[in-house]
Amino acid sequence: MRRIKRSISYFLLAGFMVFNIHAQTPAARAFQDLDKALADPGQVSSLEFRCEDNALRKFIAHMQQFSQLQSLTLKGPMDPELFDQLASRSAQLPRLNSLSLANNDLQTVPKGVAQISGLVRVGVKGSPDMNIAKFLRQVKKKNNLGILHLEDNQMSNIPPLSTWFPGLERVYITGNQTMNLEKLVHKLKKLTDLYELALPVNQITEIPENIGKLDRLKVLDLRENYISEIPENMSGMDQLVNLSLEGNTITDPVSELEKIATLDIRYLSLDSDLTPEEKERLLELFPNATIREVAGEEEEAADTTSAGSAMAAVDEEPPPATPAASPDESPAIKSGFINVDQPGIRAYSTAYTYYPEFFDTDVLNSPFDSTSFQQRYLDTSYVRSFLANPVLVYPLVKLKLTRKHKKGQLWFEFYREPSRRGYRPFNRYLATEHPELNAFLGMKWVYAGPMDRKTFKRSYIKKKSWIDFRIYYHEPDENFTLELKHRSGFEKILAYPVNRNPKLDEALSRKTYNRRHGRYTASLAKKEKKFHKYLLGKKWEWEKNKERKIESAWNNLRLYMSNKEKQLSRAEWLEYYDKIIADEYYALSNAPLRYDNLVRALSLDSYEVQAAHGVSVRCDTLVSVAAYCENGDLDRLAIKNLLVVNKETRQIITFKGSLGVNPNLITICPDSRYTIVAELRNGNFGVLNEMDPDREGLQRITLELFDHKLTTVGHLRRFLDLD
Repeated sequence: MRRIKRSISYFLLAGFMVFNIHAQTPAARAFQDLDKALADPGQVSSLEFRCEDNALRKFIAHMQQFSQLQSLTLKGPMDPELFDQLASRSAQLPRLNSLSLANNDLQTVPKGVAQISGLVRVGVKGSPDMNIAKFLRQVKKKNNLGILHLEDNQMSNIPPLSTWFPGLERVYITGNQTMNLEKLVHKLKKLTDLYELALPVNQITEIPENIGKLDRLKVLDLRENYISEIPENMSGMDQLVNLSLEGNTITDPVSELEKIATLDIRYLSLDSDLTPEEKERLLELFPNATIREVAGEEEEAADTTSAGSAMAAVDEEPPPATPAASPDESPAIKSGFINVDQPGIRAYSTAYTYYPEFFDTDVLNSPFDSTSFQQRYLDTSYVRSFLANPVLVYPLVKLKLTRKHKKGQLWFEFYREPSRRGYRPFNRYLATEHPELNAFLGMKWVYAGPMDRKTFKRSYIKKKSWIDFRIYYHEPDENFTLELKHRSGFEKILAYPVNRNPKLDEALSRKTYNRRHGRYTASLAKKEKKFHKYLLGKKWEWEKNKERKIESAWNNLRLYMSNKEKQLSRAEWLEYYDKIIADEYYALSNAPLRYDNLVRALSLDSYEVQAAHGVSVRCDTLVSVAAYCENGDLDRLAIKNLLVVNKETRQIITFKGSLGVNPNLITICPDSRYTIVAELRNGNFGVLNEMDPDREGLQRITLELFDHKLTTVGHLRRFLDLD
């Protein structure tokens, strides 16, 4: 009854607070741009911005104007001294209750953290060099947090959360390779109000037995870890209603989830490879649950779908309508009157031609090698658990016949590959790389097959090395099968272990077979789990590196984009790219008149484009013309780039313009007629449809002008008859 009354009180209090906030701030909004927020700071409830270009200093100067600000997120590298200034004036933000620091490159904890009060939620992301425990110790001095969000901080020490923040209700921790879940549970078990715990992507290999201590949890998120089993103790978490387990290694979800069938699970998320029978059985176990099957590509597909409407706006935008030219008026003279084609896909720049260069790399396109431990053993291209590299030398395993043995028997041992010091028996290498062999420590192997000593030596010892092995026990025969792996396949040996002392009775050794094989199996399973934990860490590093590479590739690609393209999201731009590639010729015909668009369009139409400094002109004699370029009013033009087009040979020579300071040097063949296209400094284009090189004293070339804002590549090509 007391709990019910307290819940009702919380509900009424929360309702009053919400009503009060809405009554005073009816237009409060969230912003991710500081400049836009400063336009009306009194209506900003949530603000997120990057601490660059003096943005943090600007925010501090206007802090008192953000009277309704409740949530503040500071992203990017940050000056700790500026943060201390912000903290010292935090009283100017009376409603601030949420603070997040993301990728700030902080190596030390800002001193001013301890001055901020009234926080209900704190988040720290991407600060692996900062002492998170010390940061939280400063926060606790004036705050009693309800929500804690820690991401990609690689924490090694877990602070005493229940002591520092007894009112915690939600804890979210992700991206920590050294996460010790057992210790975390121990430090959370005293939190009486904790109802949500999210621990995705933490390389967790097993759920500890003490998880049952968190019996007040309602939401448990363990996505993208390496969990294969669910402990029985989870059945004691009788408040749990929401459980997320996708992205783990649970091979039999039904049998594992049967352990917690007594719980009233309302939401359950698993990988999307459930069979209809498994899903039906899970619905029987949890009749009130919504079961969500999560596919690996789901989020990416959603991003692509959401881009459709914005992309359609790009495709459907027609070129600017202009009046049609009169018959007596040339469409080239200054006015730029042109005919408009029907709307369709258009290329805004040649940035798309750089996309393969920036994104067609091994890092971005090769998938992470997620092959499992057992699959790697079955694949002969792997040495132990690593893909064979022909450049590297791997320490391999060998067998060696022993001198001491019982008469009539053939005894052998595992050794490492010979080195300069000769054979090494069961040694540090084997104990490190094959710890499962410790189960047979102090024993030798007796061959139980039909081969004689000479044949056995030739088959398994002489010039033989093994990249891995497995040991299988056949209890009825009290025999073992040693499966030896080499680069061409597998070979099997029937054998059994005996004590190194030949005088001891073999029956004593046989009594230990079950126990020894059990230890061997358990050690191998532990080795597998350790490898998968290592693999998950490597995957995390690989994905982070891939994200950085992708971000760098997009930043490089943006340097070549037009302003129109820069407004597109990545998903929208990729859809735009696909449509250009589907009909590049047509897309470039509709493209705005730009130098690189024109050159690309002509090269697609079998024109040979060559730079003047490396050109090989198809004629016996060359003539160099030094000429100024002018318009119809004889005003000298500032030429940025020149194209000299020979329509007969379909050859284009590109020249660097002089920007009007000096004459432009043009090299041509005599007795040939040329078209000249010039890109002006202001982006417009000048053209001479036909230049006669035989004219003596050629010093001036008069060009007709096209406005690049009104003209497409297709318009200019048709005017010059370059189609």
